[in-house]
Amino acid sequence: MSSLRIGPLKRLILLGGGALLERIKRDCRDLLEVRHVGSPHQEDEWGGAAAPDLVVPSRLEVGALAPFFRGVGSGEVLGLSLGARWIFRKPIIDLFQGRLLNAHGSRLPFDKGGGGFSWRIMRHDRIGNVLLHQIDEGIDTGAVVHEEVYAIPRNCISPAEIEQDYVGRVAASVHRLVARATKDQVEYALRRQAPSIGSYYPRLSTDDHGWINWSWGVASITRFVTAFDSPYPGASTFWRGQRVYVSRVQEHCGEMAHHEGHSGIIIRTHPDFVVVAGTGGCLLVEGIRAEDGSDLLSAVREGDRLHTPSDRLDAAMSTRVSYGPSGIRSLT
Repeated sequence: MSSLRIGPLKRLILLGGGALLERIKRDCRDLLEVRHVGSPHQEDEWGGAAAPDLVVPSRLEVGALAPFFRGVGSGEVLGLSLGARWIFRKPIIDLFQGRLLNAHGSRLPFDKGGGGFSWRIMRHDRIGNVLLHQIDEGIDTGAVVHEEVYAIPRNCISPAEIEQDYVGRVAASVHRLVARATKDQVEYALRRQAPSIGSYYPRLSTDDHGWINWSWGVASITRFVTAFDSPYPGASTFWRGQRVYVSRVQEHCGEMAHHEGHSGIIIRTHPDFVVVAGTGGCLLVEGIRAEDGSDLLSAVREGDRLHTPSDRLDAAMSTRVSYGPSGIRSLT
């Protein structure tokens, strides 16, 4: 098994955006020089004092990063990709000489790709991982440098809650790594990913892929809606001819049995929730909002039905989205 030597570090280059990057940027500034390279698509995640040192709207080239290597040796620079939107090509990878790492929250080689925690919420995966791997020319295929497997806390249900817990864990781990590597050279054993096992999931778009299939059982619908809950607007369906976003859903089996033909019917209302019939039970729904964000929970009536047209379901199952530095690059 080969190894990677990091340090003594003098400069940390953070590429991307998001809460994790901002946390690491803030926490590590007391240890060494920190530089941030961002993209326009992530502009809402920074601003003012938190703005990147460099904004790259398209392809990332060696020339753009070269100034960040001046005055230091290559072994004194560590690069971390944290939600970066670029494809890192070989010249960029070679520039860092193996010290360009990516943070990934799964047990690689499983769950390569995008979609964050949403895919894993759908299948009820409750094991998290603080994982750093080398970036190579594949997608999340580089050797694993560091990992800390943990059980996701029971009170973390939505993507926002799971992400907040994850951010704290990764930021603390990176701070420890950087603190050690600024004082001395640190050697990490590399774990090569087995090519014969693993899984890949593409990125998700809430508006394009988050359509509820009411023919599924209530357990599957509950996990699906939760996967698009906060910080996302919710999973989509139609009510009285308009698109609505459903959120804060629980599986509920305290009612009489229902037939598949009952699915989506609101069988009872309450000031704080509605009961929706489903296959294998019911759903307690606490959030129904219009596309403009207005609250519709008090407007729905018993006997109303939540329904998703088949053409929306077909489109959701047959399209794939990709993101670039300036946002959605393609929907195919």
